[in-house]
Amino acid sequence: HNWARKSIEELTSLGLLRSVTVENYNPEANVTRAEYAKVLYLLKGLDMKNIDISKGYKFTDIAKHPFVDYIQLVGQTGLMLGTSPTEFSPEESLTREQLVAALVVLEGLTVPEKSLKSRFKDVAVSRWSSKYIEVAVDNGLINGYNDGTCDPKRAITRAEFSKIVYNTTMGQKLVKDLFNLDTF
Repeated sequence: HNWARKSIEELTSLGLLRSVTVENYNPEANVTRAEYAKVLYLLKGLDMKNIDISKGYKFTDIAKHPFVDYIQLVGQTGLMLGTSPTEFSPEESLTREQLVAALVVLEGLTVPEKSLKSRFKDVAVSRWSSKYIEVAVDNGLINGYNDGTCDPKRAITRAEFSKIVYNTTMGQKLVKDLFNLDTF
């Protein structure tokens, strides 16, 4: 996974991704939705003091999950949607379109009401994620595969995940701050 080595090494150094070495990173494994909630929390620099659980948890399937606070906070801030209005599905694999939609929101990019075009033969303009995918491509966060597809419903691998997160403005800022010798 030389194509993702740099992003894996730097993001694990920051503590955004679990692992000490690339060999232990398991790049072909999938990322869960709960793991992504924690990464979004860290990227955005959210504060746990801002959690409002006065009305209970928004999602009914997270109360006993170890990442419950991260999930609750990214749900409340609108960074990540549930798989339904009442469920988050924390242990489901994160899909490429779910990742992209949340990163577009994290980056504060303008999303049109609907998509007018699709660069990918497997993403219909009527698909809920098509507008996020187009914005992400336009802003250099993602690109598709060589065969002209995006495969939005496919579970994202940890290698792909690290490369895409690394490409975000927030990811680059954290990496720059970590490796900036002037700040030591």
